[in-house]
Amino acid sequence: MTTEQEAHVQAPDKENLRTRISRSVRAPRQFTLTGRFLLTAGTTTVAFAPVISANFFAAIDGAPTLYLVLLPMWVLMIGYGVGQVTQGRVIDDKELDWIAALVICVVAIGCTYMAIPRLLASATLWHIELVPIFAVVFCGCILNFGIRRAFRGWRVLLFTAFCFPGTVVLASAYFGGTPLVFSLVVAGLNTLAVWFAMVRRPVRWGLSFAVAVCTVLGAVALTPLSSTAGLVVPSIVTSCCAAAYAFFRPGVHSSGAYLDMPQRSLISVFVLALVALLALAVLPDPASRMRESSMATAPTDWLDSLADSNSFNLSEQERFDWGPAILGPGGSVVRYELDVAGDPERVMFLDVFTARSAGVLSSFRGSIWYASNPPARVKEKFAELDHGVVVVGSQNGTDEVSTPNEPLWAALGWTWKTQSADDGKVFQRVYLMMSKRADEPRNVPRPKMPTFEGTVLGPIDWLARQQGSAEWDSGQEKYMDTLVETLESILASGSFDD
Repeated sequence: MTTEQEAHVQAPDKENLRTRISRSVRAPRQFTLTGRFLLTAGTTTVAFAPVISANFFAAIDGAPTLYLVLLPMWVLMIGYGVGQVTQGRVIDDKELDWIAALVICVVAIGCTYMAIPRLLASATLWHIELVPIFAVVFCGCILNFGIRRAFRGWRVLLFTAFCFPGTVVLASAYFGGTPLVFSLVVAGLNTLAVWFAMVRRPVRWGLSFAVAVCTVLGAVALTPLSSTAGLVVPSIVTSCCAAAYAFFRPGVHSSGAYLDMPQRSLISVFVLALVALLALAVLPDPASRMRESSMATAPTDWLDSLADSNSFNLSEQERFDWGPAILGPGGSVVRYELDVAGDPERVMFLDVFTARSAGVLSSFRGSIWYASNPPARVKEKFAELDHGVVVVGSQNGTDEVSTPNEPLWAALGWTWKTQSADDGKVFQRVYLMMSKRADEPRNVPRPKMPTFEGTVLGPIDWLARQQGSAEWDSGQEKYMDTLVETLESILASGSFDD
């Protein structure tokens, strides 16, 4: 056979091979239910690996977000419960249009506003970095299960909104902020998840009531022994038992309707993988972890030593009773007045926020304790001083105050670890603050307990009415220099030896 004849034979073979590969990739396939869930979960995990790991390590460090480990279980249970039942009233195209418009508008507006750097403090408390995760999961559900089935899972979206850390943390703080209160709030979420999952089932109310009672009793029994066990164990046990009884007990017939899912080609898998990699590359990194090993160490008696110093006069001005509620047992919020010896007009304030774990402080960053609209401008890693102290700068400007009596201030904030009076390790977030008004040296904002209105509604309302620059105001450096000079004097005192 000549070379020319061989070429004619090989050409059709190559063409057939390309055709077969193309048809194989583009051919609709009936993926298993498990495969669809794993595809959605896997791509989401890849896309948001930094966010998931940051929240995981924050929970390990003691952040009040440990309950988030229960969220995938709750969401899966609700989604499975909703998908098992018959459709009931069918959603027509008109309803689909307004539901899609509503969800897209809410997600788009929320991400646009809350991701603005000016809202750094609110974004940290509410963990806004989690919002895109749910958007990507929703897109994955549309591709895997169909848009109508995805929108029938509105209960999952509603439940997830209740689970955002800001809601849980602020609700727990309102009722006292103790470990038992936090466990009871999580027990309420667990009951709500079971209630959503049992949609259109005769056991819905009875089973939800039983889950509520058992979860509360478990939380009350376990929390005094271990706050971690009291938080997660009762919810895991009761949710798994409720799901097993409602979905898999003998005599329960599963509906085959949920298996009638749209067929997808391998192109859908490639699209999801591409979206995951794009999100991983484009989205900003979450707030850095507050590692205990990288924190400076302050002497146990640093406040007493500062009060006895010849360079400063330190006096306690106010102790805020909401400190333990928001910072946990053993937490406190105390304001001290710091007067510089030999300069009576130079008045500053030290606000000391103390918590038993670094994770608690990691949820309250920026200037969230001094919530204002417009929010204060924050500059991360403003300076690195002796003894490994890294400070963050915060300030507002004259263009951001609406009345002559409104505080105009500048502050430095830093975090370190120390020992408490009972020889227990504590972590402190300290703010050194001064007024920019020479004639009103004591006109500075008081620390306030974070609220839903102050951390969400207020900033969004201001942004909707008036846009402003989020850039650092370099023209006010003289106040920051004064604060740095004072802090260096504090660190240079005898009690801060290396």
